[in-house]
Amino acid sequence: MNKNIKISPKHVKKKDLILDSAVFIFSEYGFYNTKLEQITRSLNLTDKSIYYYFTSKGDLFLEVILSVQNKLDRLIETINQMDTTHIEKIKTYTNKAMTINGLTLLMNIPKSLSNFALYNKVKSNEAKQYKAWTKWFQQGQIDGSMIHGDPEEHRNFLFGSLFYLHRWHAITDNESYAHIQPFIETMIDRMYSTQFQRVAMKAPHIITLILWAFGLVNLFEPFNGWVFYVASGIFYLLLIAHLVECLIFRNKILNSQDSPLVAFSMTLIFGVIYLGSIKKS
Repeated sequence: MNKNIKISPKHVKKKDLILDSAVFIFSEYGFYNTKLEQITRSLNLTDKSIYYYFTSKGDLFLEVILSVQNKLDRLIETINQMDTTHIEKIKTYTNKAMTINGLTLLMNIPKSLSNFALYNKVKSNEAKQYKAWTKWFQQGQIDGSMIHGDPEEHRNFLFGSLFYLHRWHAITDNESYAHIQPFIETMIDRMYSTQFQRVAMKAPHIITLILWAFGLVNLFEPFNGWVFYVASGIFYLLLIAHLVECLIFRNKILNSQDSPLVAFSMTLIFGVIYLGSIKKS
């Protein structure tokens, strides 16, 4: 952006409009497949006018990233002021953060932009937010609301999962995440809360989760060639088999020590592995 430009309220407003449009277009097409003309057309601007506010597509992309990070910073600050357990803080964060447009862009910052002036600021903000998230997991172990373990591993597993969920839902329908939030909160409780008997993550659980992840990634980011058919087969085989198990073992699931929502969710994910852990009443 030209440093000699006089910053007026009108200038700021138009820049914000460009950022709002850019976050949707970058999220849908990615950095490399987005053209600045797509953004200017969405706002009825001339193609050259965008350079009045941003020096290049890379400059605009990093400004978008900073705007998303600023929203997360405000959310983190608000949550830190909450008088509740840290597992509740994490659940509140997932609920609020997943409605922020452009969240998936944070995981797709091209290294080719490392020479831009704003890049270091973006990476500095990223490191600070990682520390804030990790601290919630550390403090959760101290206040007794969360199980013990490596806080960074817990953070990476949870927020990596939320990244794919956000990519699935938010880009196409920003409201749809609200429908699965109760399920996510239950799963956070199941994975991290000391109030639930934790399922031991043995080899079968880990393998099952990897297979689910393989199938889900392929569903939204299709692989090429024969890998696509293998991943699709794995996904639909798991889905159909576990749905059938939910029907066949319905009574056993309802008699589980877990709530019906948790029990059916765990059966849908782990199938007979979870069913085998249900103790007879």
